[in-house]
Amino acid sequence: MKKIFIAILSLMPMLSYAQATLTPEQKVEQAQKQLEEAQKALEAAKAQEQAEHKGKNGESEKALNTKNTTNNDWTIPAEKKAEQMPVKKQLLKDDPKYLNGAIPVDEQGNIVFSLDINLQGWDKQTIYNKILEYLSNLTSNQNELRGSRVALVNKNNGIIAATIKEWLVFTNTALSLDRTEIDYTIIAECQDGKAKITISRINYNYEEGRSTGFRDSAENIITDKYGLNKKHTALARGFGKFREKTIDRKDEIFNDISNLFK
Repeated sequence: MKKIFIAILSLMPMLSYAQATLTPEQKVEQAQKQLEEAQKALEAAKAQEQAEHKGKNGESEKALNTKNTTNNDWTIPAEKKAEQMPVKKQLLKDDPKYLNGAIPVDEQGNIVFSLDINLQGWDKQTIYNKILEYLSNLTSNQNELRGSRVALVNKNNGIIAATIKEWLVFTNTALSLDRTEIDYTIIAECQDGKAKITISRINYNYEEGRSTGFRDSAENIITDKYGLNKKHTALARGFGKFREKTIDRKDEIFNDISNLFK
């Protein structure tokens, strides 16, 4: 019935316009024609409602669409379904590898990066020797700072502990050098067919002797709370660079150790 009322209302402007421009005789003739066409339109609307009712019981959509045109100039527009608005995705401003969840924290709130390597076919002693050689070379590198060394080893248990002190460079150009001292601990646990490497106890000493300098642990600098913006869509200003370069350095070391066995 709603469509019938709409059809009647659509004729009212046309009747008003005809009455304003035609002679009385022409108005009567025109009105009769308009009423005839309106009656046909109403009948078509009723037929459409009946067709839609039949369509619910199995009549094809194509058959319903063919009934949308009458024998005169009146047409019944097909109902348009409202388009569903797409869900807006949160845009990330930095590489996801640096964002939410990139810094693992244990139950005590300490940052611990961990790598488990499956080394099926390798014995514990060979694995131990290869990792020890790598860490020995790493700690004696010319870019390392004083105090960087393999600190403890347990050959029988396959455990190696190294303390690393080095420069972590943010930017290095002809006009400026921005970097921080970083120290951390690497522990390797070697067994037959596998090895576990962890990086933990990370600390920074930034711009020592300057008013902008500080010493602090990674837990107070690169965790999600401090190293990301409030929406976690980008690295935070200031501390974000510490988070980014620390993750890069961790990835570099883990990749180097994994490649020892390829």
